[in-house]
Amino acid sequence: MIEKLKVVVVILVFFGMIIGICYGSWWIRRTFNWNFYYGKQFDRIEKKVNDLNRRVTILELKLGRKK
Repeated sequence: MIEKLKVVVVILVFFGMIIGICYGSWWIRRTFNWNFYYGKQFDRIEKKVNDLNRRVTILELKLGRKK
């Protein structure tokens, strides 16, 4: 009975370690990687700026203005 309990505990600890490593790596990546937080926001802002630049350029071309 005690041997079976030891085996179950070892298996639970093993799976707990695997889950902890996966969660830990996610947490570390989230905590220390600024791209995780801000990269997507900057990408969105950059896309909006690029889109606005493109629209202004198209309007300038339609109106016949050159830079």
